[in-house]
Amino acid sequence: MRDSHGVYACLSGIIALPLALCATAAAAQTTTGAPAAAGAQSQPDDIIVTAQKRSERVQDVPASVAVLTGNGLRQMGATSYTDFLNSVPSVTYAKNGYKDKIFIRGLSDSMSSRVLSTTGIYIDETPITEIDASLGDFGTFDIDRIEILRGPQGTLFGSGSMGGTVRVITKKPDFAGVSGLIDGTVSGVSHGGTGYSADAMINIPIVKDVLAVRAVAGYRHDAGYIDNTINGDKDINTGDTRYGRLLVTLRPIDNLDILLSASYQHQDFRYGPNQDIGLPRYQGKRLFPADNRWTTRIYNATINYTLPFATVTSVTSFIDKSNFSNRDLTNQYIAAFRTATGSTLPNLGIAINNVYPNRAFTQEARITSTSSGPFHWLAGIYYNNFHPHNFQSFSSTDPSVANFDFGTADITSYRRELAEFGEVSFDLTDRLQLTAGVRHSRFVIGQGETDTGYQFGNVVAPVLVARQSATVTKFRAQYKITKDNLLYAVASQGYRPGAPTSNFGAACTPELQALGYSSPPTAYDPDKLWNYEAGTKNEFFDRKLTVNLDGYYIKWQHTQVVQNLQCGYQFISNAGGATVRGAEFEMQARPVRGLELSAGVAYTKATFDSTNTQIATLKGATLPNVPRWTVSSAGQYTWSMGSGLDAYIHLDLQHVDSRRSDLPLKVSNVYEPSYTIVNARIGLVTGPWEVALFAKNLTDEVAILNTMNTSKLNYQTINQPRTLGIEAKRSF
Repeated sequence: MRDSHGVYACLSGIIALPLALCATAAAAQTTTGAPAAAGAQSQPDDIIVTAQKRSERVQDVPASVAVLTGNGLRQMGATSYTDFLNSVPSVTYAKNGYKDKIFIRGLSDSMSSRVLSTTGIYIDETPITEIDASLGDFGTFDIDRIEILRGPQGTLFGSGSMGGTVRVITKKPDFAGVSGLIDGTVSGVSHGGTGYSADAMINIPIVKDVLAVRAVAGYRHDAGYIDNTINGDKDINTGDTRYGRLLVTLRPIDNLDILLSASYQHQDFRYGPNQDIGLPRYQGKRLFPADNRWTTRIYNATINYTLPFATVTSVTSFIDKSNFSNRDLTNQYIAAFRTATGSTLPNLGIAINNVYPNRAFTQEARITSTSSGPFHWLAGIYYNNFHPHNFQSFSSTDPSVANFDFGTADITSYRRELAEFGEVSFDLTDRLQLTAGVRHSRFVIGQGETDTGYQFGNVVAPVLVARQSATVTKFRAQYKITKDNLLYAVASQGYRPGAPTSNFGAACTPELQALGYSSPPTAYDPDKLWNYEAGTKNEFFDRKLTVNLDGYYIKWQHTQVVQNLQCGYQFISNAGGATVRGAEFEMQARPVRGLELSAGVAYTKATFDSTNTQIATLKGATLPNVPRWTVSSAGQYTWSMGSGLDAYIHLDLQHVDSRRSDLPLKVSNVYEPSYTIVNARIGLVTGPWEVALFAKNLTDEVAILNTMNTSKLNYQTINQPRTLGIEAKRSF
């Protein structure tokens, strides 16, 4: 609604003065101050992670692990992946309005690619890594922490974790007592409308120390800020999300814990946040009304049984996703559509519809030692049965040709994986430990396709089946200089299976021949890599200063890349390889009471090793969606105002360097410019109440997240403009 500009102007005035006053107070503060208010980020030594499938302090993990706590996420105003992933050094979150992807350490590909992700994504113990659908972004409310494991995690987390793994860890039912939380926000978006959200949590121990339940639910309306020049519609890219989560913990005996969970989320977004190249900012020309809906259901049972020497864990998960999205492709298909149908409707709009009813079943069983040493070990088995289904069809705004089959593609596929994995560590001394890990996987991957209609022709491709196996290993040495200073070195492998390709219509033959193919490709090969890494983790001055530094070198062989043809088809093949070099630095400091500072910097150079004219890669060219530098920093100051009232001010910044937009590199040399996002928040806390004013994208920076310039589409996916709002919450 356009009257939201009044909300925006009002909130601008409210926020400006307190920010200035609080900044002055922070600068004047010396070594005195109150304890951190409710919502202040946890102290570094309190952060416990399960990055190695056992609980340990993050600073004791001999690997590059970034942790965003639930409180830290809330202080930066993060409600989705867009808000926080690009604040983590070496992590890139890219989106094109219809699909989103996460890349870690430069292991990236095209936004349109339909290959298995290089980044594994987990919600608790459930893998939700996708091939061709929106990611499972369940927001940040009632999240305990998010663990980002950089580097290949193939031995413990499998084939979808070549670049790393993102793990969203929810808060679990608590036996301590009844508790709850209610949270609401209202915000105004510059150049756009009004957004709002409401979230609630309740925790109830039903039977003391035996049965506890935790329920979470929420609704979020995202304001739009893109205008459609065709019909004058304003703020067309609105979105609505509703979700619910139920967790039940059962402890029938002292050494047995059973966690049952069910999650539901429905997202309904109209047009993506896409502005057309050549039009004024925040404008697009859309002839077909967009409708994008994603529904996700996740069911999980995690059982832990404690033996005198080890913990036995069973994880059973089922995911059911129903996805629908369409994209306006009028520019590409208008001429062919008019020829095929004879339609003369003015402002004719044409869209391609995609339906993705994806389902996955996962079972993992493992046993983890709990002894103090010198041997520490873990062994397990893993099974995944994933059924992605992609049904494509065309629609137009001309009802008189609604039954005309302009083109239909029905792609049915499946991917089954059975793996055994394990790790063994041995304490040579009380300071030196050596670790070896291995994972052996077997894959059965099938794909078939049926095409009909004017554009695709009538082609039936039988289900082609690829059977593959792979073994990945990891070797690590770690040395404790002191209890607060750690050195480590790692050599680890990553792997992704290959798969059959889709059909190719007759219209693609000239393009394939021009690329050097005498016949259409029918499959692409696996790719794999070695990662060599060394790092150090350090705490100084009674853990008031934390400094972590690492460097890595990755050789990526047979890199899977996508080629988008002008005939409307896509195929995946293998480049000769790529090399990635990088370094990461992170720091946290608490120089005086009440003041917390953090900073992170990453350098990434990812380039192709050879030129391949068939798949349009150039030797020395940068891989797509890889910024050379990523920088983040944050500061929070908390002080007491007396009478049980605390106040805090929080500022954070994320900078993403320029990067190449997409493949093919031979014809595309579009660089997306660098951008810097600044967020601010000030709040008051008294007892169970907290009220905060926040500013997201304070400087109203326009960040280009992706550039689309294929299939006669020319638009940029951009971030949300300056957003000012107020949040109120009450715990009990």
